[in-house]
Amino acid sequence: MKINKYLIMLLAAFTFLGSCSKTTDDGVQLSKEVAPVLLTPDGTLSYVLTEANENNPFETFIYEKADYGKPIVTKYTIELDKPDGDFSEAMAMQEAVTIPYQTISVKDFNIQLNALGVLPEVETVIKVRVKASSSNSEVSVLYSNEMELKVTPYDASIPPLWLVGDATSAGWTPEQALEIVAVSTTEYDVIADLTVGTDADGNEISFGILGQNTGWGPKRWFWDDFEIHEGVILSVNQYDEKQFRVAEAGTYKIEINLGNKSIKATKQSSST
Repeated sequence: MKINKYLIMLLAAFTFLGSCSKTTDDGVQLSKEVAPVLLTPDGTLSYVLTEANENNPFETFIYEKADYGKPIVTKYTIELDKPDGDFSEAMAMQEAVTIPYQTISVKDFNIQLNALGVLPEVETVIKVRVKASSSNSEVSVLYSNEMELKVTPYDASIPPLWLVGDATSAGWTPEQALEIVAVSTTEYDVIADLTVGTDADGNEISFGILGQNTGWGPKRWFWDDFEIHEGVILSVNQYDEKQFRVAEAGTYKIEINLGNKSIKATKQSSST
């Protein structure tokens, strides 16, 4: 009877240890996962953002990294939300990083607040937390503690992008380019009629994306600037520039995300 009692106790102990860890597909043993901890900035401070100081740092967000018990490549995203939000529609402050801190300028943080719908010149409480994630499917997405910041933004708008090209009504004239409206700090979209075929030089009818409508500098986006392409086809012109085209003429909604580097063209209706 004593032997059976000790065996039962040992079995219970091993069961408990097994419940505190898990094994990934590649055999890596993971101990109990520990979420990151947001340390700074101080949640008791109030911030008044001004255009005169837009190039200054707003704050440095410092956090303790998540602990998975084993070396795991983990990326950290600072998430922002309104005071009444539950982070189900949280906004990423900037691209994810692997280091335990992130700094953002006054200008960029102010743009984020505008995109979040925070009214300018009004003190608002913003919720902040850290998201830890990994490409390892066996690893959980972990979230830090939440912190509140009292912030008064100034009035600013997010500059649009611009659509040009033979496939559009604007042609290749930047001043006539179609506005691609910013819907967040990284996302833009436009509804446009696009045509197909070839131009007088035998090039495919294509379109391009500009950062401005006053000329060809300083910023343009090409095929290789995006990692995800949906509904668009590569088109190379006589200058070896990699532009975009669609397979069929029609009205399209073009969505651009500079955060995850994606471009998507969804057909709304056929050309008449």
